[in-house]
Amino acid sequence: MFRHAATVLWGRPVFGPADPISVNDTPTPVPHRIGAADVAHVVATNERLGQLLGDLGGIPMTDALTAHARASETLLGAVMREPVRPRLLLALSDAHRAAGSAAAGAGLPDLARQHFSRAMDCAGAGDDLRRAVANLDSLGRIELDAGLPNEGLKFFQLGVATAPSPLLRAKLEYDCAWALGLLGLAAEAVAAL
Repeated sequence: MFRHAATVLWGRPVFGPADPISVNDTPTPVPHRIGAADVAHVVATNERLGQLLGDLGGIPMTDALTAHARASETLLGAVMREPVRPRLLLALSDAHRAAGSAAAGAGLPDLARQHFSRAMDCAGAGDDLRRAVANLDSLGRIELDAGLPNEGLKFFQLGVATAPSPLLRAKLEYDCAWALGLLGLAAEAVAAL
């Protein structure tokens, strides 16, 4: 490293040729024990990165949001009290949802599917049906964007059957109507609306 530093500073190999410096991919160590403050950090990072996602879009933010979701996932391996685990799972669901949105915006549907599926898993494990169904809706939207309205319709119909609130059910019914319209089923689309 010394040779490299001298070469950079002097603009020539003062102490002989320097090997290039690379940055290794070393995982961050997982804390042994976590608490509510650690979950609050995940939530705060979700919010900050979510704001940047809204400002910048998916292409510049996909890697950062994916890295945050993956790093936050490692916290599940730490020791924690039971009230902390459900909050962590919901924070992870939100982290994966944001990463999925970024990936979808960047034109990476396979990565978006992975994140939305993991967000749904975390929401289910955290006992939040609303979050789980909202991620199901996002999975259906990915299928619509991929030109697969029949596949999207399946996700939307499953969501309608399990939606825990009238507002979420209404959104899913609208998405069903949209998919049915794309399939050329006008009467069924109007009925869904």
